[in-house]
Amino acid sequence: KYLIMPRYLYFPIYIKLNKYFYFLYNTPSVAHMSYFLSALLNHKNIILIGQDLAYAKNGNSHPDDYQNSANYESQMYEHILTKAYGGKEEVKTHEAWIFFKQILEAMIIKY
Repeated sequence: KYLIMPRYLYFPIYIKLNKYFYFLYNTPSVAHMSYFLSALLNHKNIILIGQDLAYAKNGNSHPDDYQNSANYESQMYEHILTKAYGGKEEVKTHEAWIFFKQILEAMIIKY
């Protein structure tokens, strides 16, 4: 029914497949791409594990085994306090992660 392309290529357009395929290049993270694919495949109960989009209590931005270091983004952005999941606590995040969250929320409404 459709073809999923990881990036924009002219060949599928040239052979007139463009009404049957979707591009994933507008997805800023693996979570966004995963949600988009899940929605295209008509899944209804989609759970995105690991998308807390907040710093860990120890200040790390990534898991200990992350290729660029666990605190790779820890000092890169200004920290912003926001409500944690459940609304009872606050966590530190940054503007890029808030933007990721807003994109995911918009995708959930749209798809």
